[in-house]
Amino acid sequence: MKNKQLKRLKSVDEIPKQMMEETAAEFYGNHDLADIWDELELVEEPIAVSPRLRESMIYLRLEPRYLVAINQLAQPSFLEKKATKGHPVSDPHKNDKQKG
Repeated sequence: MKNKQLKRLKSVDEIPKQMMEETAAEFYGNHDLADIWDELELVEEPIAVSPRLRESMIYLRLEPRYLVAINQLAQPSFLEKKATKGHPVSDPHKNDKQKG
């Protein structure tokens, strides 16, 4: 698999407001969100994904702390906890904030 150079986004304004599934998959597959990660908003609404895209395999390089948070969010129990007791996932930037 050839590693491609991702275009680094400098502003959330560079993200199109509405995209079809294939367009969104291509956009996020070609762009790096690292510089604007803290500016992104959490989407609470369910997002319908076509079975074809749901079955597509992707590869991501993540710091271990983000992987832990993603795994917690992916657990069915997370949604139940969130609905009844608030957000159980720790802040992945917690260590960064304590250092600075």
